[in-house]
Amino acid sequence: MMDQNILSEIENKIKVSYHDTMPPMYCAAMKEALAPLITENTVYRIPLISWLVGQEFDDITVTRTLGEDAGENACWSLKEIAGRINPKIPNVPAAVLLFFLAEETPLTIEYIFLMAEQFCYADPVLLEQDDAVCTLALLDKSVWYFFAENSSDQTQMQSCQLWQVLLQYPELIDAVSDDTLPDGASVSYQDGAYEIYTGEEGEFHETV
Repeated sequence: MMDQNILSEIENKIKVSYHDTMPPMYCAAMKEALAPLITENTVYRIPLISWLVGQEFDDITVTRTLGEDAGENACWSLKEIAGRINPKIPNVPAAVLLFFLAEETPLTIEYIFLMAEQFCYADPVLLEQDDAVCTLALLDKSVWYFFAENSSDQTQMQSCQLWQVLLQYPELIDAVSDDTLPDGASVSYQDGAYEIYTGEEGEFHETV
């Protein structure tokens, strides 16, 4: 297959396989993000084409040290991450994108691996528009909700997974990955930075 044909087929299969969590514009954006991994013949080309045609492929793993403790190592498997994101139809394109970005931005992106499959809700503009700003993230009953500047009570929130939002807004990773935050905690965009509020008496304020 020619590379452009491969990319078009990948976009179509993403739309068909993961339409419940990925709006069409997000699928198109994923295709663009994956394009250099196909055209430049990277190690991810074979897994992507194999996923496209329904064939097995050799797994890719990466081992990293997380946190300040040098002994805290984690080994990530491409197939494992793909299967966690979608157990029925392993989402290889999403896992490939996460692996590639982990190479480009080590450590920060890798924290997404810990919670990639978790579901959340987001204003669709946050997934579809590159210039949209997430002005508020709210933790309610262990589920994150992400709002844009013009979100309102009439906004139809999109069910998606945390990896989708956090790839768009990596500055939220530290807050969202903090499992000590209580229900009612929020992350608010103020003066070009995000501030965490616990929603409790004596709430702490932290800039991320």
